[in-house]
Amino acid sequence: MVATAADFLALANPKRGTVDHQGQLIHVREMSVKERNEVLKLIKDSPAMVPAYLVRCCVTDANGKPLFSESDADKLAAAAPAVVDLVATEVMKLSGMNNDPND
Repeated sequence: MVATAADFLALANPKRGTVDHQGQLIHVREMSVKERNEVLKLIKDSPAMVPAYLVRCCVTDANGKPLFSESDADKLAAAAPAVVDLVATEVMKLSGMNNDPND
């Protein structure tokens, strides 16, 4: 039974997963509520930037520590889309935003 805010927050840890790209495992986590809100704004205002934003926010090391910071945003926006899009798709799935009724 969830009796306290701490109990609830303990249940709200982000899901984590991995993406295999050319034999390299990339660790990811689902979006936070705040990040999801930003994605919804970006989808409306600048949809092409969503994948780079998701990579910046949700790619982690094996321990869950973020690999990127805000200062990496321009570098990620300039990256080739193949790996960025692949990773962003997995983050969307982990976050329940993939619109696939089979998931």
